[in-house]
Amino acid sequence: KVALGHYTVGRESVPNHMQSNGDVHTRVAQVECEPGHYCIDGVRYICPRGYFGGVSGLYTDECSGRCDAGHYCQDGSISSTEFPCHDAAVYCPVGSFEPTIVPNGYYSVGYNYSSMTTRSAIVNCPAGHYCIEGIIRPCEPGRYSVAGSPSAECDGLCDEGYYCPEASVSVMEIACPAGRYGARKGMINEFCTGSCEAGYYCPSNSTSAKEFECGEDVYYCPSGSGDRIHVSDMHYTTGGTAKTRWNQAHCDGDAHSGTPPAAIERTFNLCPSTTYST
Repeated sequence: KVALGHYTVGRESVPNHMQSNGDVHTRVAQVECEPGHYCIDGVRYICPRGYFGGVSGLYTDECSGRCDAGHYCQDGSISSTEFPCHDAAVYCPVGSFEPTIVPNGYYSVGYNYSSMTTRSAIVNCPAGHYCIEGIIRPCEPGRYSVAGSPSAECDGLCDEGYYCPEASVSVMEIACPAGRYGARKGMINEFCTGSCEAGYYCPSNSTSAKEFECGEDVYYCPSGSGDRIHVSDMHYTTGGTAKTRWNQAHCDGDAHSGTPPAAIERTFNLCPSTTYST
């Protein structure tokens, strides 16, 4: 009887080759099964894909075991690391016989989640990032991703009145600061579109350079105002209209220029009644 892990040979079936049916009834000797193969009842078989045969004399179809994670094994492999799975766009779990393509929205990692030479698993793309061809990248400034994206567009552009630094996770990531405004989508930093216009004020997340008129002429709003400023004692507001003053001037003597017509009606007696408008 043929020993375990051996196959028979004859005139046409020679060692280190697959057997021939031409001499199936006239075998004259047995040979130990070579690596990459297994032998049962005197018949030589090639180790199946996804498995490897690392030693001689194997006698089960599992050969020496399954291919290692991060690698793949084709028919007749003799090593658990026969072919490395090193392209970021593919990954190879344990027992792989060919690389598996990484779907967009995921990135590939090594067996211990740190190896970048042999990819064996995939991970969901995290918030603030996009993942294409197995590579993770942060969303570009001006864009955001709530739960990871399969596209470089991420989830889209940041809203008006807000800005998104790199790797942002919300459409309203950071409000444009008071005194500035964001008139379009996709702002990338705290400068947003620009400064609020003189005579107006812009609270945080404003979308216009003229978000709010400064209001009564007891207030004034220089360029870049985040809120209106109350006129100081013994001063009057200047510039713009009665609702869009942007500066103040000191009351000095009996004659003054630039005073709003309503100056004498202000509280705190800001200016004497002799002031006049120009």
